[in-house]
Amino acid sequence: MILSRQRKSQNQGSHSTPKAKKQLSDYQFYIGTASQASDFVKTKEFLVNYIKQTFDHGEDIGQALEHGKAFDFMKVKPNATTGASLGFSDAEAKAYDAEYMKLLVKRVETYQMNLSKAYAFLISKCAKGLQSKITQRADFTTKIEGDPIKLLAAIKEHSLSYEDTKYDMAIITESLRHLVNIRQGEEESLHDYTQRFRSAKDVFKSHLGGNIQFYNVLTSMPEVLAESDDDKRAKLEKTKNTEINERWLSYLYLTSADHKRYGSLVTYLAERYSLQKDEYPKTLKDTTPVLSNHKPDTSRNKTQTPRSDKKGDGDQGGDVNKETPIELSFAQMEGACYCCGKLGHMSNTCKLKDTIPRDQWAINKMKQQVQQHMQAGTGDNHQSAETPSPPSGES
Repeated sequence: MILSRQRKSQNQGSHSTPKAKKQLSDYQFYIGTASQASDFVKTKEFLVNYIKQTFDHGEDIGQALEHGKAFDFMKVKPNATTGASLGFSDAEAKAYDAEYMKLLVKRVETYQMNLSKAYAFLISKCAKGLQSKITQRADFTTKIEGDPIKLLAAIKEHSLSYEDTKYDMAIITESLRHLVNIRQGEEESLHDYTQRFRSAKDVFKSHLGGNIQFYNVLTSMPEVLAESDDDKRAKLEKTKNTEINERWLSYLYLTSADHKRYGSLVTYLAERYSLQKDEYPKTLKDTTPVLSNHKPDTSRNKTQTPRSDKKGDGDQGGDVNKETPIELSFAQMEGACYCCGKLGHMSNTCKLKDTIPRDQWAINKMKQQVQQHMQAGTGDNHQSAETPSPPSGES
C-alpha cells in the first residue's frame, strides 16, 4: 500500500514538472493596480491574437483593437485603375474591380458583425468585479456598450486601478508616481520592461487628458521666442511641447532601465551633454533600439585583472613592461587610471602613459565603443562628434 502511494506521488511529481501551456480559459481581465500593467498587456495580446485567428476576417477587427481605433477600409479600397494595372482588358478590368468591390463590401459587413462579437467576447473575459465597475460607469451606455474598442480602453483603465469615484487629483498623482517609479528588474527582458513602461505612460496620459505643459522649457526655445504671430506661436508651442514630452518620457525610460546593464550608457550621455554634445535619444521609438544595441555592462570582477604585489609565480619580478591596459565600461572607470584602466593610481603617474598612444587610452577606447553602440541603435548617419579629453584632474 505504501509502495503504491509512493509510486502515485512520484508520478504526480513527474507530471507536474513541465510547465503547462496557458489556455484561453487562463486569460482574464481583472481589477488590479498600476504595478500590474504587464498582466493587462499579456492578456490583451493573447485575446487579440485569438480574435485574429478565429474570427472571420479577424485581422481587421484585431488591428482595430490593437491600435485603439476603427479599421480604415479606405486604405484597401481599389482605385479606378486597379484592374487595368494588372494588364487586363477594359472589360476584364471592369469585371475584376466589380468583384473586388463586392468582396470588400462583404469584408466591411463582416467587420461590423465582428464588432458586436468582439464586444461580447471581451466582456466575458472580465472578472465579475471588473464587469460591475465598467457597467456602473457614467459613460457606459453612451460610449462603451457595444463598442469593443472603447470597452478595451475601459478595461485597461480599471485593470490599472482606475476608480471613477476616487478623487481626481489622487488618480493623476498615483498614475504619475507609478510612471516615474518604474524600474526594470534584474531578470526582466527589455521587451517586457518596455511594455510595462508604455502601459504606465498611456494610463497616466489618459488620466491627465494630454501632455504635461513644460512651460519654462518651451518658452526658452529660440524658435518659439522668435515667432511674433500669436496664432502661429500657439501652434508652434503645441508642437514643441509634444516633442518635449517625448524627450522627457525617453529620458525617464532610459534612466529607469537596469543600471547594471545600461549604467555606462546613461553615464556616457550625461558626460557628453556636459560637453555641449546632446546625444540623448529624443523619442521612445529611438530609445528602445539604443538600449537593445548597447552591449550590457560587464562586472568589474570579470574585466579587471587583479594587481599582484608579490614577485615570482610568473610575475617576473613585477616588470612594468609586462603590464597591459584593460577595458572597462564608463561606469567602471570611476577611480581607475584613464590610461591603462587599472585601479591604484592616476594617469599622470601611470607607468604606461608614455608607451600607449593617447587615442588608445582606456577612457578614449571606452568612449569610442559606447559611441558606436549609440550610432548603431539610432541609425544616425551624422559623423561622430570629437571624443572629449579626460577631465582636468587627469593629464
